[in-house]
Amino acid sequence: MRIVAECYSVLTARVVEHSGFCATYIGGEAMGQMHAAVPDHGLVGPQDMLPFVERIAGAISIPLIVDADQGGETTLNVRRTVRDFEHAGAAAIHIEDTINPKHLYDGDRQMPLDEMRARIAAAVDARRSDAFLIIARSDEFVKGNGKVEVAIERGIAFAKMGADVFMLPAMPGKAMKEIVDAVPIPVLDINRRVEQAEQSGLKINLFASSAVPTAIRAHLQLLEEIRGKGALDVRARAFDPGFIATLVDDMTFVKLAKSRSGASET
Repeated sequence: MRIVAECYSVLTARVVEHSGFCATYIGGEAMGQMHAAVPDHGLVGPQDMLPFVERIAGAISIPLIVDADQGGETTLNVRRTVRDFEHAGAAAIHIEDTINPKHLYDGDRQMPLDEMRARIAAAVDARRSDAFLIIARSDEFVKGNGKVEVAIERGIAFAKMGADVFMLPAMPGKAMKEIVDAVPIPVLDINRRVEQAEQSGLKINLFASSAVPTAIRAHLQLLEEIRGKGALDVRARAFDPGFIATLVDDMTFVKLAKSRSGASET
């Protein structure tokens, strides 16, 4: 089973890589919160994600999985999204069946199966290389009243359209193995206990929706210390500067600057 950890910036992507994960993931929720201070209701689209994808993919050597929401308004937009993200260096994107505005707490609208079939087919047709993976996502269980038979039907249908992976967040624990066994392509879920995921045959376990809250909590603690004490214990909060220097490849730039400086003086 592959374990994937999320990022929300170039630097956090490098932290994920440094920590030994096989791949990293950039989601619309994290990007919207961290870079636009907006909720995950479909306000951040593929074209908003694109500049960040290019920067992150160019700075790491592990694969980058990208949240592409529905891929755009129509299958034409899906084609453009696939071409743009593949060119930007992403290794995979997921396209979902929830209709915007989404995550409204009282049940989301789900895209008809035929519409999703068309989107997945357009995505598969648009990619230039089979190495660029198309992940078909269904929020059948995210909406709160999902059915196992519907989830399986969608997984099989997406596989027939050429999807490489079936993403199915919030699967009922008791139904995980049944779903995984019934769908003919690898299944991906979010934030599952590793032991449970392995026993169910899950192929990809993505840990998401936690990096931004963790960062915000740490920042709040920092600000509370400043407000409460009128000072900051820098030593107590200091992080290994050598580690950060490694993440930003500091010595490469220092050596390059010195070599250029020496060359210009001679």
